Amino acid sequence: MVSAGILVGLLFLNGLFPVVWFSPAVYGKVVDQTTGIPIANAAVAASWRLTSWESSTVRCLQLSEATTDAEGKFRIPAWGPTFHFGSGNMDRTQPELYVIADGYSPLRSSSSGNVTSAYIYAGPGMNGREFELRRAELSDAYERDLADFWFFLATPNKRDCDAFKVPQAGNRVVNGRIALSEIGRGAGLP
Repeated sequence: MVSAGILVGLLFLNGLFPVVWFSPAVYGKVVDQTTGIPIANAAVAASWRLTSWESSTVRCLQLSEATTDAEGKFRIPAWGPTFHFGSGNMDRTQPELYVIADGYSPLRSSSSGNVTSAYIYAGPGMNGREFELRRAELSDAYERDLADFWFFLATPNKRDCDAFKVPQAGNRVVNGRIALSEIGRGAGLP
């Protein structure tokens, strides 16, 4: 009985001053925007982070990835609990998903914001959604999209998350850079 009382007390305190964070699994499907055909072998990276009142990253809680199967489906496993003592808030648009496949422009998508509580439950309001990728044209826009995606992977202010946790997404950026360099573009990318 004492341990149940302590648990209830900790949950109450966590609601006021959150220090424990977790998320259920994130799942969905990636399809071609024009044809609706599932895209196999797309990389889907998910990022959960705590932000300050100015929206700058205080701490990255989790960075995970999955690759789509032959039906275009992906599943990023549940995580937590993760403890963070100190400042930081999670908005209801977590996690942010970054989807990239060879031959397609990368896509960034946030949760719909309809989770019950962003305090301790870093819940995905996007589960079951279809993410539509558009075919890439080897152009300035594609080059900028790849650079933005690379910035997400390599941004040092996402403390406590390591870009090595999302190698498949990094590989897709490299493949896009190779395609650009083959036509004499992409010199500005890292």
